[in-house]
Amino acid sequence: MAIYLILDAKGRVLNRISWDGVSAWEPPPGTTLLQEPDGGYVAPDLRTLDEAKAEAKARIAAQRYEVETGGITLPDGSAIRTDRESQALINGAYNMARDGYAAAVDFKGADGWVSIPAATMLQIAVAVGQHVQSCFSRERALSVQIDAATNNAAADAVTF
Repeated sequence: MAIYLILDAKGRVLNRISWDGVSAWEPPPGTTLLQEPDGGYVAPDLRTLDEAKAEAKARIAAQRYEVETGGITLPDGSAIRTDRESQALINGAYNMARDGYAAAVDFKGADGWVSIPAATMLQIAVAVGQHVQSCFSRERALSVQIDAATNNAAADAVTF
């Protein structure tokens, strides 16, 4: 008796069976039967290169989003949220400060309420903007790497 694997069309293991390899038995339609080698089985990658590239791009986009919205710490130790809502609020406060409509901005930060002088608000907004832009620039550069991949393993190797 040997161990056999029943694989679907994408090479995913559906079942593991013990079979003598001789008695009359057929794997289910649309599946493949493969004898498990010593030490286990690694499913073949049956994705097309375009599928692998699309999965890699989706993965790095999710990784970019996590970093983008994960917050930053300023040189003075202040924790600044960078989730999408905070980005919008910071942008609004930046516009108020830049256009001279507020000498200071009351803001509820990660550590509680603060009154931020306009000049400081401008610096915070620039730091957040640079952080967000660097995340998108990195994703773009990695997308170019994925586009240049010539096989699935090369596309999968690209990480944020």
